[in-house]
Amino acid sequence: MQGDESHSLDFHVLSSDLQPFSNPSDVATLLERQLLSTNWQELCEGLLQFRRILKFHAFLIEEKVNQLVPHVVTCLTNLRSAVVKAALLCIEELVLSLKGDINRFVDGSDSCILLSVINKSSFEKKFIMAQAHSVLGSLIAVLPTVNVVEVALLLTSHIRPTFRAQVAFAMDLALQKVDNIQVG
Repeated sequence: MQGDESHSLDFHVLSSDLQPFSNPSDVATLLERQLLSTNWQELCEGLLQFRRILKFHAFLIEEKVNQLVPHVVTCLTNLRSAVVKAALLCIEELVLSLKGDINRFVDGSDSCILLSVINKSSFEKKFIMAQAHSVLGSLIAVLPTVNVVEVALLLTSHIRPTFRAQVAFAMDLALQKVDNIQVG
């Protein structure tokens, strides 16, 4: 590890507590390898480092974001809750960093951020579901309503009722944005 890191990292640090790197180029170079690791601690460390780079050094990975985001989405399927929570926090940081530009990762495919977050908000351990629910709200706040509705409509026939409930919640949040625009 580098000089500004410790061996007992808290992988689930709040965004407000993230710190910039003293050596961001070195970290950015290793990021993809870490996000592809089979070691859960290395995955969590990579997700935390991705968050820090997004917040403080995004210019270093602008051209790699399209390659890195699918790795983050894949982490949502990890069996380790620590990895899933770290991935959800990373998606939250992506939303904060990319804002509406995150829309390019919402396409209805299996690697779609929206689909993956809805899935985690509907069927997981309670603390993961709560985190995913929060991320879902943040995601919908920046996505165009039409895109949320288009993806959500593809998911309405899912077999699991809790999943369909989260799809309905997502559509409701998206449609409330339209109401607020028209009323406000």
